Amino acid sequence: MNVIIQSNSLPVSEAIRNFCQKHCRKLFSKGAQIDKITIFLDKVVRKKNDSKAASAKLHISTPGKDIVIKRQAHDLYNAIVDVANRAQRTLIKKNKKKRMRRKKNRDIGLDWIEWAY
Repeated sequence: MNVIIQSNSLPVSEAIRNFCQKHCRKLFSKGAQIDKITIFLDKVVRKKNDSKAASAKLHISTPGKDIVIKRQAHDLYNAIVDVANRAQRTLIKKNKKKRMRRKKNRDIGLDWIEWAY
């Protein structure tokens, strides 16, 4: 499991690192070939009750297209959970499209062609 956590504006503590790895562990079990996951964390406090003070950006390196997801929230932990959940949905959708494309090719007799999508 190759998870890289980076931040410019705040130190990455052990608690944040464990929390990110816990939520990224779910992404590796979704059946996609994931080379590495990079999480960029940022916290900008403009006002005391700013609803978009923390942001998390998740970059998933897969064969073919890379997936980049960014979410903002009031709390850093909520931003991490939101970005991990969105990445799960994206990976599931990507795998479903891949399965449907293979099924369609099998149905029309193109199962001998290896598609590089």
